[in-house]
Amino acid sequence: MKTPTGPIMARKANIGYLIKTLKENNVVIRNRWAGQFTELYTRLPHPILRKPIHVWNEFWFRFVRFPQPAFGNILFGEKQGLKSKITVASPNPLSQ
Repeated sequence: MKTPTGPIMARKANIGYLIKTLKENNVVIRNRWAGQFTELYTRLPHPILRKPIHVWNEFWFRFVRFPQPAFGNILFGEKQGLKSKITVASPNPLSQ
């Protein structure tokens, strides 16, 4: 994803570490939501088996919204100030 200050993308992360690192780099977390509760449905072979997990994920996202035990977390942050210590190293030399 491109932002005015550069690209950002995170797929899997240690949320505590991510929040700490963002704070150290002047990003204030304004909101944190639960995303899906589990990705267990990706390991099940049949749609009939996956359906209850999708229903549970939808229930969690819409009504519970408690982010800590959820597999997916959605963070909304705001950059404060102008300087950042964050550097991103790409393992793919073609993407530089």
